[in-house]
Amino acid sequence: MNAATAGDTVFVSPGTYTGVNEFEFLPGWTVQAVVIMKPGVTLYGRPDAAETVIIQAADSTQGIFCQDGDSTTAIVGLTVTGGRSGFMGRMSSPTISHCRFVGNQSPAPFNSGGGMYGDYFSPTITDCLFADNLATSGGGATFANESFPVLRRCTFQDNHAFNSSHNPGHGGALTVAQDSEVMLIDCSVTGNEADEHGGAVYLYSAVARFENVVMTGNSAGENGGAVFVHYRASLELAGVVLTGNTAMGQGGGIYVTGESSANAVDSTLRDNTAAEGPDGFLDSEFQHASVTLTCCDVDPAGWVGDDLVIDDSDCD
Repeated sequence: MNAATAGDTVFVSPGTYTGVNEFEFLPGWTVQAVVIMKPGVTLYGRPDAAETVIIQAADSTQGIFCQDGDSTTAIVGLTVTGGRSGFMGRMSSPTISHCRFVGNQSPAPFNSGGGMYGDYFSPTITDCLFADNLATSGGGATFANESFPVLRRCTFQDNHAFNSSHNPGHGGALTVAQDSEVMLIDCSVTGNEADEHGGAVYLYSAVARFENVVMTGNSAGENGGAVFVHYRASLELAGVVLTGNTAMGQGGGIYVTGESSANAVDSTLRDNTAAEGPDGFLDSEFQHASVTLTCCDVDPAGWVGDDLVIDDSDCD
């Protein structure tokens, strides 16, 4: 990678790769990672056997760091594990495919994005796995500050957002915040856990659009077993199956608050579990929250909130 220039491909043979490289991403601020990507370079492992090409990071280092890379910057067919955020992207829009981000963590009190952290980061991510990652927010991945990732055919499984002494655990699989927008298409989000809100997904002043996504078996220690939508955030669902999720408090499926909204079309949202509002809870006590369900398979008795609209007027 040190010798590569834009347009080059670095081929990586099966094996385990370690080491520490430093990059000054801002004056006086450096990052340490096993691999420092260069703009326009492709890092190519084994897309048919990514588990055999391992970027092995350590608790204090990232696996891969990427800054200033556009869509000609690519990472293909690698496993990233053991890192303090397996992948970190800043001000970049790389393509990432057939990769595995497994067993990473961000243990420091304020750290986010166990598997991946993105800041002004708009990647296209395809056929990737995020599993068994830990963080205080966004166990699988966190996208913040005007990030616009698109994920296709990706799996988020058994990630965990945990409480620390300084930060509550939000978004077991994903946290999306600060004017960011994420799109998930044909993805699976299962078995993720948050100690506080958003067992699978936590949205804060952000937009999430899910198409043909399965969300099941996720759990939250408080509210939003699958999704927690907060502070002028928006959730859009189309063809989504959202069942079998659990919240210890309110909204086993979806919890919406803080001038936020959720809209679903042709989706299944039922058979979730919570102390109150097993499928959905609209918290409008202090700030307006709304949910519109159009041509969906739902049980109205599973929802709590005055601003729920169920529209079956023009369904096949």
